[in-house]
Amino acid sequence: MAKAIDLTGQKFGRLTVVERLFERKNYSATFWLCTCECGKTDLRIRADYLKKGITTSCGCYRTENNAAVQTKHGLSRSDEYRIWRGMLDRCYNPNAENYPVYGGSGVAVCDEWKESFEAFYRDMGPRHSPDHTIDRRENDKDYSKDNCRWATPLEQSNNKAKK
Repeated sequence: MAKAIDLTGQKFGRLTVVERLFERKNYSATFWLCTCECGKTDLRIRADYLKKGITTSCGCYRTENNAAVQTKHGLSRSDEYRIWRGMLDRCYNPNAENYPVYGGSGVAVCDEWKESFEAFYRDMGPRHSPDHTIDRRENDKDYSKDNCRWATPLEQSNNKAKK
């Protein structure tokens, strides 16, 4: 078996190698004790994971990156975001309860809104009250800036498709 290369003091991403730990007899990997830039210590990492770039932090990078992605607009838990997701589901998810009435009958969402909650929120703004929901002014047209408004249940019921 080849002699392990000494990794002591080397940096791999956010990890710094402190010392070699052990080799298991039935396991061909060498483990190294590492510390992370975030302050975590006592991390036992396989040498090949370090060298191949598989492990580059204690997990702090992934946590930070996920937080940045999820807080792009800071409204992912808002009613407006829930309404936007519901609109997309009705139009594009065949498993959604109301899909047959919306997407199944050809109703779509304009490309800008389909691709971006921020664009939807910029155009619609916040709901006027918890009673307001999204409404298409003309039911034979798609969801878009020019065809949508926040409406009360009464306004919605007065705007039902004529049968």
